[in-house]
This record gives sequence, structure tokens and C-alpha cells, in this order.
Amino acid sequence: MINLTLPYPPSGNTMWRKGQGRTYLGEKAKGFYRDVQYAVMQQGKMVNLDVPVIVECRLYPPDNRRRDLDNAWKVLADSLTRARVWQDDHQVRSLHLVWQDPEPGGKVEITIALHGERIAS
Repeated sequence: MINLTLPYPPSGNTMWRKGQGRTYLGEKAKGFYRDVQYAVMQQGKMVNLDVPVIVECRLYPPDNRRRDLDNAWKVLADSLTRARVWQDDHQVRSLHLVWQDPEPGGKVEITIALHGERIAS
């Protein structure tokens, strides 16, 4: 089982930018991906899983603004792929997302288990 604490993600709507006839990853996105990779490395969880997994994700937003749960997850899933926790987010077979009370600065707690294992909540 893998437990991670990560920074709270920016909105998926701010990740990509358009200009000069192309779409590219914005600076906010690049910074978030770097922060996640650093957090994963610091926690020793760069394992590059290549098997089906189940995920529980507890999101502590930085404030009480309205947010979309699925928007936050897509950014987190992509960041875990880039940080080499798994090879690709298509490996997620079961996903449980839970809003928690806001916390200053925000954070995300993620538990990843091999498909078939149980995550104790």
C-alpha cells in the first residue's frame, strides 16, 4: 500500500494554455507537476507500478470555494503518472474521492493499493 500527501492541485482549467497556434502546458501546471514529483521523491514512493490499482483520495481544499471533484482528480492522476508512481492512470480500477474540510494551503492524501487489496478507511 502506498500513502502520499501531496499539494492541492490547481484547476484543470488552468493547466493548458493556447498561443501561436498551439496548445502547451502552462507555468502553473509545470510548477504543480514539479511539486508533486518532489513530494513523491521525498516520501520514497516513486515505484512506477504496472498493475491495476485502487485509489482513495481525500482532498482538503484551501478554502470554501466551489470546486469540481473530477477536475481535481484528473490533474492529480496526471501528476502521479508524471511522478512515476504508476505508468498510467488507466491502471486505476476503483476510485473513491472524498471532500474534506478546508485546510490552509490545501493538501491531498492519497492511498493506493493493488487491485484486490482492501484500503482501510
